[in-house]
Amino acid sequence: MTKGSRTYEGLAVPLKGEATIEQETAATDMLSLKGAASQVGDFLVCMDSDESENFVVDKNGAIALSKVKIQAKTADYTVKASESGSVFTTLGATAAVTFTLPAAAEGLNYHFFNAADVDLTIDANASEVIMGFNDLGSTAITFVTSSEKIGAGVWVVSDGTNWYAFVNLGQDSQTVTLTT
Repeated sequence: MTKGSRTYEGLAVPLKGEATIEQETAATDMLSLKGAASQVGDFLVCMDSDESENFVVDKNGAIALSKVKIQAKTADYTVKASESGSVFTTLGATAAVTFTLPAAAEGLNYHFFNAADVDLTIDANASEVIMGFNDLGSTAITFVTSSEKIGAGVWVVSDGTNWYAFVNLGQDSQTVTLTT
């Protein structure tokens, strides 16, 4: 398709044709969104069904994530792929909480934060591994040492095969256990 030969007419665009949606070059671009030179507001806003913003591309091309979803869980929970980018806490929990990760898929990432004095476990899906400090073959990461639980946290990211754990310590010295 040649540059500018088609504009997708079915999408909602700003009034008076101030923006176009087109394929720039068949070899490199799948879709180009062009705003008018006179544009003063945000260029692209992605919203939830409740109209809260997820991310914004401003008129200069800068991308801003508008919010992070925070979910408190007080019992064992199986994390969903659709919840990627979320922060899970144990706020309100009175007993140990285990989060089971979904099947590894490239780019999935989750933050876990222990906001209660309970054991926190992040468990890999099936036979997948969580790579962390000094261990490339663990299947779970736990925070269970007395007086070192509150404030402990971990960010896990998947490359599509494995999970990588980036531990956030709640204090200067904290015990993190990787298990196989």
